[in-house]
Amino acid sequence: MAAIGKLFHAIKSESETDTVHHKILAMYALSISMNFQDESIDQALSSIIAAIEQNPTEPFYYATLARLAEITGDNFASRRAMQTALTFWPDEPRWQAYAAQLALQTGDPSQAVNHFEDAIALEPDHLSHYLDLGEAHIKQGCPDQAIGPFKQAVKIAPDQVDAYLALATAQFDNRNYTQAVRNAETAAEIAPDQLPPLLLNAEIALKMDDPGKAKSQAEAALRIKRNDPNALYLQASALEKLGNAEQALTIVEKAIPLSSDPLPLLLYKAKLMSGSGTNLVELQELSVQYPDEPKVLAPLSQALADAGQNEESIQAAQQALRRGNGNLSLDEQARLHLLLGTQLRQTGQLDQSIHHLSEAIRVAPDQVETHLELGITQEERRQHGSALETYQQAIKNFPSDPRPFYQAGLLLKSGRDYPAAESMLRRAAEMAPDDIKIHRQLAGLVALNLVHNRQAVSSEV
Repeated sequence: MAAIGKLFHAIKSESETDTVHHKILAMYALSISMNFQDESIDQALSSIIAAIEQNPTEPFYYATLARLAEITGDNFASRRAMQTALTFWPDEPRWQAYAAQLALQTGDPSQAVNHFEDAIALEPDHLSHYLDLGEAHIKQGCPDQAIGPFKQAVKIAPDQVDAYLALATAQFDNRNYTQAVRNAETAAEIAPDQLPPLLLNAEIALKMDDPGKAKSQAEAALRIKRNDPNALYLQASALEKLGNAEQALTIVEKAIPLSSDPLPLLLYKAKLMSGSGTNLVELQELSVQYPDEPKVLAPLSQALADAGQNEESIQAAQQALRRGNGNLSLDEQARLHLLLGTQLRQTGQLDQSIHHLSEAIRVAPDQVETHLELGITQEERRQHGSALETYQQAIKNFPSDPRPFYQAGLLLKSGRDYPAAESMLRRAAEMAPDDIKIHRQLAGLVALNLVHNRQAVSSEV
């Protein structure tokens, strides 16, 4: 590097004019961008800018400027330079990919998606483009759209563990657990000595309510890397589900000082301690350490609600959603919206309640409780038609759950549609033969229908 600098300065001093040829300026700047030192960056920037002034139509110079600007931390200037380079040479796939990375660094994932798609069109067999495109979709807040690029990555590189891991993770995030476990297991077969496939398999097993498998996968990971904090966390989670919360707490306390990011472990510790009534205290202490962290605010809002501190709960949940920035999973977002919807209904703020409950359904449509809460809120808002539609949608989505039938039956009864109400309650009673509440309502409605039928017959006579 020193030799390049000496050569450049020698050429510059021996030049008969004050102007060094743009190619020499550019080559010097490029060499600095590839092997830079802080004291040489300003000279390299001056050189490439001088080269551009001499030859403003050379795309390579703008690409070099982009790299130098990125080194200085000015990603916006880097992105502008790269965009200029692409106006001259749009058919270079690696430049498109670089522009995409710069778009991500400047908070523009939608533009990053466009650049990665252009890179794929130009270089359709390059694995990294598909993996990067999938990650851009995730950062854009569209995890479902990441699955397609990751599937293509698997087709291109069926022997690469990263492709299967990316696909399995995206499917897991989209709650496609059956498909996720298949690809995670394939990743483990390809790389049996690597931690990530084992950890992902353990996480999926926990979601699929198979703590025994989760425990074995976590223990396999610990045999590869003893005291790995992520593996310890998953082992503790499995033990808790297997009924050994005390041992789980011991393992979590062991893992906390080993982790570079202890927050998930601290949150889990607070959860494990909730049985002793210290959950709220632990979470409040964490909120002092992490005042704007949505992962703390979300469980804190639930703990506050459980303690009857409704206003504080609402404020914490609202702050968690505002601070989410993609850090909260879809399930976590849905739970916050449901919590807010429930709390706001109880305080009489029905319009806001309906908004949050509708958002919860949009984010996670597979939760029957949210549909029921929305229907009840719509009834209180006197939106009886909307409430009935909500219950009917819940019946369609959850045909084996008696609660939507029951709520629909009560609503129809209040609207004096007694035959339809009886039909709904009868369906609910068939699914819940031991539920006294449902059978009591059904019996009352049957009697009411008999009275109405007798009155109708008498009037005809």
